[in-house]
Amino acid sequence: LIRYCRWSLVNINKEMTCKQMTQRIRSPVDHKKFLASKSKVELLAFINRLNKSCFGQREAREESAVALRLITTFETIRLKVDEIPASHGRVRRFGDATFRQFCQWLVETAPELISNLT
Repeated sequence: LIRYCRWSLVNINKEMTCKQMTQRIRSPVDHKKFLASKSKVELLAFINRLNKSCFGQREAREESAVALRLITTFETIRLKVDEIPASHGRVRRFGDATFRQFCQWLVETAPELISNLT
């Protein structure tokens, strides 16, 4: 689904595969390329479909096992984001050190996070 970040969901209804993530947005030029890419369009389409599928739905009294696993995964990622302090004003030649630290954690943790969803 997010091909630009090397995170692909192949045929989401049948199987999910995970590829090693690599940082591909390293400059303003790369960011502009992503903003014009098919991956950005697909990501926003996915988010919009997810939003529309939830809009107007009453809150379920009993959460499904899938929803709970998804919430747990997002919570794990959110806690890690809160754990890594932002580096304001520290411009580096090869990008933000804290962002690289988060990306490294995500690369190492992604297989476990994905396996928890299935």
